[in-house]
Amino acid sequence: MKLHSGIPDIRMYEDLIKSELFLEIEKYADAFLKKFNFLKDHYSWVKDPFHQWSRQWEYPFIYSRINEYLNNNKCNKACVLDAGAGITFFPYLLSELNAVDQVVCQDIDQQLSGLYRQVNTECQQTSPVLSVGELQRLQFRSNTFDVVYSISVLEHTDNYLEIVKEFNRVLKKNGILILTFDIGLDGVSDISPDGARDLLGSMNQYFQCEDYSPDAIFSIVRESRNNLVTSSKIGKTQNELLPWKYPFLSLIKSALKTTSIPVKFSKDLTFYCGVFKKM
Repeated sequence: MKLHSGIPDIRMYEDLIKSELFLEIEKYADAFLKKFNFLKDHYSWVKDPFHQWSRQWEYPFIYSRINEYLNNNKCNKACVLDAGAGITFFPYLLSELNAVDQVVCQDIDQQLSGLYRQVNTECQQTSPVLSVGELQRLQFRSNTFDVVYSISVLEHTDNYLEIVKEFNRVLKKNGILILTFDIGLDGVSDISPDGARDLLGSMNQYFQCEDYSPDAIFSIVRESRNNLVTSSKIGKTQNELLPWKYPFLSLIKSALKTTSIPVKFSKDLTFYCGVFKKM
């Protein structure tokens, strides 16, 4: 099952949740969280990283596109970087792929070191390696990784270009960057549609977009908004998938932080997923 770059619509999202790909990842994620239940005490945003409104698409998207890249390029002993990893089941799942030799998890949180040691001690398969540091100053040689992926991290930083430049530096020639980030539809949350277009446009100097035109993000958000996957739509039927209990309160916090005026009465996001090839 191929998940295309861009912003998914509700039909695509619902089809994915019924697919073998989704069920395969869900089975692994559930078993991982059951085995390492103590990680729930560490998660502040959600207690179950996979069963979250956007992650239910983002994880399968990245998993399928990494598999596709490894197969198409006949990779052997590939090296993968999870940029802004935290600690979840996902790099452990990737570590079990035959073509993957090493997954490196980069995060600024030094407290993760103990958690990784504890989890890795109980894992029999090749375990990810944690690297502590800032994304804008990666501690790796140039041309180190075949794949770099980053899941909903850039919208929480203020230095997109420095980070993207570092991703480009550490990627091998013809390597791929898989990037996801939230887009605010409420006027105050995360990256605005205008900001998303600017971010994607700035990547053209380093990367070639695999299967999606960054400029098309405008028309999708403006003309097809009723069909897009958004946090407000998912929250109406599955509120437990949202990372905030009180959308209005979260909206007010975002408005105070950005000193902007909301255009909606409740927090509302969509998200973008893209694959970029190093030129």
